[in-house]
Amino acid sequence: MPVTRIGLSLLKGTRHRTLNRLDLDAAGAHGDRELCLIDVERDRILRTIEVPSLVPVEAFWDGDDLVVRMPGGEEVRAPLVSSAPPASADYWGRAASITRQASPHAQVLSAYLGRPVELARAARGDIIFRESISVVTSGALTRLAERVDLATEPLAERFRATFTLDAEDDPPVGSRLRLGEAVIEVTRPIDRCAVVDIAPTTGVRTSGILTALPLVDGAPTMGMAARVVTAGAVRTGDPGNVMSTP
Repeated sequence: MPVTRIGLSLLKGTRHRTLNRLDLDAAGAHGDRELCLIDVERDRILRTIEVPSLVPVEAFWDGDDLVVRMPGGEEVRAPLVSSAPPASADYWGRAASITRQASPHAQVLSAYLGRPVELARAARGDIIFRESISVVTSGALTRLAERVDLATEPLAERFRATFTLDAEDDPPVGSRLRLGEAVIEVTRPIDRCAVVDIAPTTGVRTSGILTALPLVDGAPTMGMAARVVTAGAVRTGDPGNVMSTP
């Protein structure tokens, strides 16, 4: 079951970008949700579900510059400079370590989102809700596409999985997979929320995705969460081999 897609979001809530290579260590994927936006009025990390228009925005590094590309093609390109000492911000009821950044990106994003936001760096893992790695399979995505008639859409982006594997079924909980140089251990099915109903290319909220997902213990699920057992690089096309099963 080779790795057919690798992805992450550098800026939390923005478009899930496809990568050719990803480095893993005990904390997860390098660069995953490294940055976030602070909702100034609520003094908390901005929640994706509240601002679906953020989803099609792209964010990536070009050398030392952060590039933010808006859906219309406008780009903001500039380095980041810390504007305050490290602090904490609320992330769904828990404290996340963040460092606010001075940059022109926040002004453009505030105008686009219609609310004041600040850009911040986040401590690794602090704005990841539970496990750092997620996996979906081509079989599960194909079955979902048939149910909701979205065969032409990149469904993997909706579920923002770290890895998409060319396999019919999800690996079982407790199994260990070697992906390229790395080893991950599958921990649980992933509960999904209404973010999956937001189209990744437009930010438009559709319907029918969340309700079409299979239920596990009454919760809609898609894909499996995992933790990193052995650090290493994973590349698109690398084989995914099951090393052990429970």
